[in-house]
Amino acid sequence: MNSIDRKFTNIEPMPKSGMYCRLYKALRFNQWWVLKTLKPEYAQNQSIRNALYKEYEIARNLDSPYIVRYMAWEFVPEVGDYCIVEEYIQGVTLDQYFAAPNVGVKEKYKVFMEIVFGLKYCAQQQVVHRDLKPSNVMVTNNGANIKLIDFGLSDRPDFAILKMPAGSRRYMAPEQAVKGANVDFRADIYALGKIMENFKAPKRFEPIYRRCTDPDPEKRYQSFDELTNDLKKRMNLYRVRVRTLVAASLVLVFAAAAFLLGFGRLGGWVFGFKGEKQVYDRVPSVYYADTADYSDPSRYSCQLVARYGCKIYTLRPDVEIPGPIDECEAVDLGLSVKWAPFNLGCDHESLIMTGSLVGYGDSIGNITSGNPDDYPKGAVTPKSDIVRKHWGGEWRMPTFEEFRELVNKCQWRVVNEYGHHPCFVVTGPNGNSIVINCTGYRYLGKHYEALYVGYYWTSTYGSNPNDDRAYYFSISVDNYRFGEITPIYGFAIRPVLPRSLPKISTRLAPKSHKDQGPSQTLP
Repeated sequence: MNSIDRKFTNIEPMPKSGMYCRLYKALRFNQWWVLKTLKPEYAQNQSIRNALYKEYEIARNLDSPYIVRYMAWEFVPEVGDYCIVEEYIQGVTLDQYFAAPNVGVKEKYKVFMEIVFGLKYCAQQQVVHRDLKPSNVMVTNNGANIKLIDFGLSDRPDFAILKMPAGSRRYMAPEQAVKGANVDFRADIYALGKIMENFKAPKRFEPIYRRCTDPDPEKRYQSFDELTNDLKKRMNLYRVRVRTLVAASLVLVFAAAAFLLGFGRLGGWVFGFKGEKQVYDRVPSVYYADTADYSDPSRYSCQLVARYGCKIYTLRPDVEIPGPIDECEAVDLGLSVKWAPFNLGCDHESLIMTGSLVGYGDSIGNITSGNPDDYPKGAVTPKSDIVRKHWGGEWRMPTFEEFRELVNKCQWRVVNEYGHHPCFVVTGPNGNSIVINCTGYRYLGKHYEALYVGYYWTSTYGSNPNDDRAYYFSISVDNYRFGEITPIYGFAIRPVLPRSLPKISTRLAPKSHKDQGPSQTLP
């Protein structure tokens, strides 16, 4: 007996075993391991031995937190044969985990997402598991994280036996039962759909697992990213609905009060909402979370908003505005210009970051004066355009007409994120989307109406050349408006990138637009 073999101690059989293999639990280096070897009756069958070694060769190169680690291929005299040495997982199988009474929607969602992450990694390595089922998914005792196990039926192109029938009947995709059929990662997607269906995934996930389990692989999800996005959207709808139920009584009270006060028409002002459910079910995943660190008080001012129990962040006026931004980041909505995915003063999409709030025509970005004479007069030009200065290239501020085009030609929907503020997902005629944040506004150094209303400057000067007023756009869950106001207010700016189309004039004829509401009254 050599030295490495002697290091395995406390070897004991494990209850789980397969048709050809048996498992042992063993101690080495003060750590538990799993030994996987052939049953005695199959130990001399060369084809089965080759299959076991194939499993090791495929799985040993997989390195993911969602996949069991295959450590070594060793001869272990105590079990009488060559063994795969695997990571030992402290936990339970997926069916045991789901049997617990305290497993709710959030826990199931976490499990499904992590299975997707593990399968996606396998697909990136050109590995198809082919035997995904609850007993081959472990849930750890520490953190309830999942681990995919048992790659005995897995395959990849260089082993080239994917066309041989294999799998567990209850979770096996139809094509896996047909000799010579083309089997790829979509077979694993089918098995995941069956897991979701059999373990009573919440009804809101039913469209997902129905699509996963379509008999035709071409009608299933064609990528794990697509599946991930749908899971996130469905989970977001669940969160929104739960919060809606909790807040329903308050909403009714406020709605009744608003109606009694003479605002009964406001609902019809919100882009045709007219009382329909203000939830958008196609929010890109990038908008669900914000992991940036805004904790530096020298760069960001923070405001706690009691209404939503969260914080919003604004770039301090004396801090250099981030830039430049690559023009390829512009979002094509199918309009006359392309729109930036976030406001000036941000460097990525964010729900909690409003960007820079600047006065009209302030090309520096840090003027806080309450004197209109300290701000440029007339339409914003390339020299006075704060966007052009900080982002460079052809980026610029949007005109009034470009904002009006965004309103009239796009679909607007409200999204209320838990822990964040309401925002608007704006979807263009071609199906692409951007998010318009509720930014509030700055007045004499103070921040007002954050998370309630979004205020955005256009580059268009007011209808009266002799009056110090410029056009702006405002949006809230109750109302939207175009108006004219003095340049001293700090509003957000959403940059645009022109197409090779005729430019829209930055000058408006007096009273030339129908949807101009009365000028906003601010303190």
